[in-house]
Amino acid sequence: MNVHPDLDEAYSLTQEFLRGIREVKYENAKDWLNNWITSISKSNCKEFNSLADMFINWKIEILNSFIRFGDKRLHNGYIEGINNKIKVIKRIAYGYTNLTHFRNRIMYIINFDYVIKMVDRTKIARRKRKHK
Repeated sequence: MNVHPDLDEAYSLTQEFLRGIREVKYENAKDWLNNWITSISKSNCKEFNSLADMFINWKIEILNSFIRFGDKRLHNGYIEGINNKIKVIKRIAYGYTNLTHFRNRIMYIINFDYVIKMVDRTKIARRKRKHK
């Protein structure tokens, strides 16, 4: 940080942001975010100026990320996990020829109880067995 004063300023702004993400509660998040955006707008780093514009454009969504349910904060990790499972199914299957079977396989893996309700058994085509 002794190399350039902008580097020291960037480091302190980054650390302030990380501290705020960890410690600030939803009730105080709007004031904290506005103060942080103001401080990065006034910084000498041009990269932080474009970052300030991005934070202004996404302010509502960023503030919503501070909402807590018990001890947990909102995030999209669950949805990303589901998307990853679907991609793995596609990779393993080498392509399903029947979209209904593909959908049912996804539902089965994600939530077994849900697939039981969603499968319309009357539309499942079955071959007639040959009797010996």
